[in-house]
Amino acid sequence: MRGLWPMLILMAAMALPAAAQERPDALYAAQDELDPSPAFQLASDPRTEATGLRFGNYIVRPIVSLSVRQDGNAQIDGHDQSAHAALIEPSIDILTKSTNYRIKAYLRASAARHDRRRSDNVETINTGFNYYSAPRPDVTIALRAQIGRFTEDRTEIFTTIGNLRPIIFNQYQASAGFSYRPGRFVFSPGFVLERRDYHDNRHIEPPQAELAQRQRSSLYYGPIFEAGYAISPDALFYLGSAYRRRERILPVIPSQDAKEYAFYAGVRFQPTPLTRLKVAAGWQKRRYLAPLSSPKGLYYNAAFEYSVTPRTMLSVKASRELLDTSAIQNGGSISQRLGGDIAHHLRRNLKMRVYGTSESFKLQAPGRTVRRHVAGISADYSATDHVDWLVGVDWQRKQINALPAPYHLNRLRVSGGVRVKL
Repeated sequence: MRGLWPMLILMAAMALPAAAQERPDALYAAQDELDPSPAFQLASDPRTEATGLRFGNYIVRPIVSLSVRQDGNAQIDGHDQSAHAALIEPSIDILTKSTNYRIKAYLRASAARHDRRRSDNVETINTGFNYYSAPRPDVTIALRAQIGRFTEDRTEIFTTIGNLRPIIFNQYQASAGFSYRPGRFVFSPGFVLERRDYHDNRHIEPPQAELAQRQRSSLYYGPIFEAGYAISPDALFYLGSAYRRRERILPVIPSQDAKEYAFYAGVRFQPTPLTRLKVAAGWQKRRYLAPLSSPKGLYYNAAFEYSVTPRTMLSVKASRELLDTSAIQNGGSISQRLGGDIAHHLRRNLKMRVYGTSESFKLQAPGRTVRRHVAGISADYSATDHVDWLVGVDWQRKQINALPAPYHLNRLRVSGGVRVKL
């Protein structure tokens, strides 16, 4: 899950496989359809055709994924040990659309079972809807809401040996966006609201991690405004600003209340549905009431997607942003990320994917720096219109520079599974 606005990012996280999850392409959007500014969306991939069961104007898409995974370094009790896991991920989407609106409702769930680390046996479930309406040719309205139970893998980034377990939290979120397009101009205000409740008491080591994760509730809210000018049907320049406030509800810790500001400019260029360039850059500041916890500085986010051939898609992304880690007195972190991805269809029903990411997180108050590198390869074979076979291998290296001693972790994971689409 991950990003400047956890609300918008996690709205897409359960809807996509982990390999498909994206960083924000605008400042606070996990992917285009979740941007609170509907006028700033990009065209969808024409190869993504509507599938599922049709009932009049409704399309129902039930999907069940079953997979097994072998982890070559699960860090059980602080020791390098292998472990195995089985995962099931059912989901159902319901879609409908007309000439001036479209609605998507969904229900997602997952369950994991581990043979060694039983504390990692967790279940998640969430449901929500996305609503888009165009009452006039120059007006677009977007409404979204979601509630659910999720797991947060932040401990895998910020903590050390013996504490790689997921954290469970409940989340309630909603957003509203409005776009008005007089001629070539675009004006798009929006508002986001989120509450997170953490009540996970499974963390017992190290003690400070338990203190940071248990019995914690926070409320996030704020407006966003973007204005742009379309120099052509394929190119859009825009300016944006955003404000977010975080209030700690439980426990009441005034030093954890924070205000955040962002100002940025960007361009989106899409000459074809399979060629996209998105660049945004600006300035961010987060101000906590706690001392030594007011980071500020450069923000940028760039993404390039290019169809090298009709069968090959290349994607490159880079970003620098302030993230909210929510841990006690740390003032967030500065994140820098560079990643690449290339997908190639060897045959019409066989797709290979190679990807890699390098990222760093610099925590403010504790003076801790985390560096993580991930590389992997996966294959997706469509045996029939309703059955896909999936295999993958990924490698991760993590390095934490912190007192009393640095910490290193290398993990190699192998997975395989089947996805059934009704």
